Amino acid sequence: MFRKLSVTIAAVPLLLAPSLAFATDKPLPTAQEQEFYREAYGHSFSPQEHEEYLSIFGSVPTPEEVRQYVASSEAEQAELDRESASYASLDGTTLQGYWSSDLFSYGRWIGREVWALSLMPSQTVIPAVSAKYSGEGWVQIYNRFNGDRHWSFYKSKGADSSMRKQYLCHVRYGSIKVPWNIEPSKPPSAINDVTCN
Repeated sequence: MFRKLSVTIAAVPLLLAPSLAFATDKPLPTAQEQEFYREAYGHSFSPQEHEEYLSIFGSVPTPEEVRQYVASSEAEQAELDRESASYASLDGTTLQGYWSSDLFSYGRWIGREVWALSLMPSQTVIPAVSAKYSGEGWVQIYNRFNGDRHWSFYKSKGADSSMRKQYLCHVRYGSIKVPWNIEPSKPPSAINDVTCN
């Protein structure tokens, strides 16, 4: 009798384990991850939104990664401010009107030491929109700009891959820093996954 009872008791945890796993199958965002979501997207994420973000980007940036991203963006903007005036008059592309779409307020080439495609998302990049930006948004950008001379000049050096890698990196950070500037001259292997350039 005692032996039979011990088998029955041993079986109880096995029966409970699947139901506990089922109840917590969606990863819960940590307090640090929620802080990032509020900064980047303007609200806390539900477990489902968090799961979708992770499926698109793999991980949530750490505070140190955000700090590096912002510092890099500020340095890039300072460089752009110094150089853009002299380069803007060299190419009619910069002086023409902006391109826009349902996802972007504008997309335009900006002149500096190297040419960059500057992209302004038209809405806060909330999770449902993140999927659109990472997929449909990239298709819009590629179809509109990949034939431009600033991009096509570097195609043989991996510009398509480099531009996509930089673009998706910026989408990952949402609205922490806009516009998103991506440079076709950068080789794919040189792109920093934290600072996006």
